[in-house]
Amino acid sequence: MKKSLLFATILLPLCLLVASCENNAEVKVTTYEPTNITPKSAECGGDVVLNGDIPLSELGVCWSTQRNPTPDDNKMFTRDYQYPFSCKITHLTPGTKYYVRAYVIRGHHEAYYGKEMSFTTPVNPSGGVIEGSLSGKFTVAMGEQVYFSKGNLQFHPVQRKWRFAEHQWDIVGAENANVSENYNGWLDLMGWATSGYNNCNPWMTSSSSLDYGELYVDIAGTNYDWGVYNAISNGGNQKGLWRTLEYSELVYLFETRHTASGSRFAKATVNGIYGVILLPDDWNNSYYSLTHVNDNSVNGEYTYNVISLSDWNNKLENHGAVFLPAGGGRIGTSTNYYSNGIPTAAEGNYWTSSTHSGERAWALYFSDHSCYWNYPAYIGPAKSVRLVRDVE
Repeated sequence: MKKSLLFATILLPLCLLVASCENNAEVKVTTYEPTNITPKSAECGGDVVLNGDIPLSELGVCWSTQRNPTPDDNKMFTRDYQYPFSCKITHLTPGTKYYVRAYVIRGHHEAYYGKEMSFTTPVNPSGGVIEGSLSGKFTVAMGEQVYFSKGNLQFHPVQRKWRFAEHQWDIVGAENANVSENYNGWLDLMGWATSGYNNCNPWMTSSSSLDYGELYVDIAGTNYDWGVYNAISNGGNQKGLWRTLEYSELVYLFETRHTASGSRFAKATVNGIYGVILLPDDWNNSYYSLTHVNDNSVNGEYTYNVISLSDWNNKLENHGAVFLPAGGGRIGTSTNYYSNGIPTAAEGNYWTSSTHSGERAWALYFSDHSCYWNYPAYIGPAKSVRLVRDVE
């Protein structure tokens, strides 16, 4: 299956330039005008025209706050240079001027660049919450905060519709075994990078890693990311509003983040469903007393914090708490598999947008006796997806 990274919206090339060696007519690189610029993100891209059979190793964009950016500064790329490349670059600083260039690399070192473009991110002091967002703010990197979606991502194959679960504890469960292109119901377990882009669909049951995204290429900011490529019907209903956490962000969220209370997460049972509670940066322990916080050891069992629906609504969620339910997993068309003797009903599995190796991507995994935010998972078996939106 041929892979590429191309937004559904066609971006018209505004310039064409042979860069690096301007008198070399064999490689011509196009830089696209940056669009959809927000305080912390922008959509960028590029294309390449080759005269002859010239092997290239990658096509992408690079950016910096300094002139003449190179891939050593910041980059996103694809290895499928037969198609234009477009992406959403994130983690930008509001009110800052950036420079961006499309580039291609020939062999391992020889780089060719398109014309340099520039844009300035606006300042947005309001930082409003959009439809589908929860109110809590969570730091995922220095100076970077996100809102979580109000529930796990769900997909309806017949309707070709994406939505967030109505409640944070909602899971489809065993019904995911009905997965198929013609299934007239909702799914919430899917293989890595199955946004629907480039025939990587959420109903896939393939065991071949070649069918999921591009090997060794992160999907952050690309069309393979569910939130970048799709409009979420109850999440603003517009493409590009949401995204999947990167691996480094997941680690920071669980392990490094400083909060007002010192509490970051805890195992719990909410409305009868096992899972993990994430507490926002401004959480005050007086809202609700949780035990075994920040505990990923054998002691962090779900039964230590049994929370009623009333307490969840009135004491936790309304103060910004997030709940990641243990939605299990799927291999092929089976949801009844075990891992280390633990049934799927007690497991939570959540994708990040970051690759670990050719056949694995980083994921969050938790059970009644463990919690790993650095879990290298095979990309075919289906897992839950929880999207976030940057705090602008």
